[in-house]
Amino acid sequence: MALTCPVDLDVATLQNEIQTMYGRVASAPDAEFHFHRGAEYAASRLGYDHNELAQLPLAVTASFAGVQKSGLTNVDVREGHASRLPVDDSTVDVVISNGVLNLVPDKRTAVREIARVLKPGGRAQIADIVIGEIRPDSALRDIDLWTG
Repeated sequence: MALTCPVDLDVATLQNEIQTMYGRVASAPDAEFHFHRGAEYAASRLGYDHNELAQLPLAVTASFAGVQKSGLTNVDVREGHASRLPVDDSTVDVVISNGVLNLVPDKRTAVREIARVLKPGGRAQIADIVIGEIRPDSALRDIDLWTG
């Protein structure tokens, strides 16, 4: 797995495309996309617990982009970039990253950021897509492949 994207990849364009794609998923989860989403898929293909998913609001499980709609009171959701987390050093108890690191051009920096913000003894929960083969540079430069 490549830990960084090719030097000549336009990272600003990549970030804009990713934000646009997943913004569309969050606002219209029933629209046509070329990737799976939804509670049934999460349970049947990814091994999530059916009963736990059923306890969450549909707005959360339909796109997996509705974290603020869960009604959690001890969670702080912030907008930012995985390579520059908007959080002070050693201030976070738990970092949850679900389907994020595969979209980050520089994965080492993102993982260092997680370590930076975690309190001593803090925990990180990471779920993501892993491809078990080396992709050619042409695939790494294809922004459409990065976005889903």
